[in-house]
Amino acid sequence: MAKAATTVPAMSAPEIVPRWEWRTFGDRFGQADELLARHATVSVVESDELYFVSTNSDASVKVRDGLMDVKHLQRVNDDGLQLWMPVMKASSPLSADDTAAVLTTLDVVVPPLERAAYTLEAIETELVQPNPELLSVPVFKR
Repeated sequence: MAKAATTVPAMSAPEIVPRWEWRTFGDRFGQADELLARHATVSVVESDELYFVSTNSDASVKVRDGLMDVKHLQRVNDDGLQLWMPVMKASSPLSADDTAAVLTTLDVVVPPLERAAYTLEAIETELVQPNPELLSVPVFKR
């Protein structure tokens, strides 16, 4: 006697939700530091990241924890709060198509990609560093 096939419901991919963020860069933040010091610290999260920045684009392209993380700026409100849409979170190596998408996000000419896949290190050394419109910037976050 043959067994009846069982249908398993398909799991849907998690919905991608834009995030509001406010970014500030520097070592000291004056009044903000004082206000935050008044509150108990629940946890501290620190990370070393590598941002790829472009003279042609305001997109967020970074490497954190071995993942390429790409977000597009959707809008900025009157207070400077920024709405970002995640569009990629990929582990290394990236396919040539994903590598091209990163370069397109940075709004630079995509050179002929001769490999099927690129490590994060290869993207930095072979595609970002030689391009005068791009810069890789190490960032420490706390």
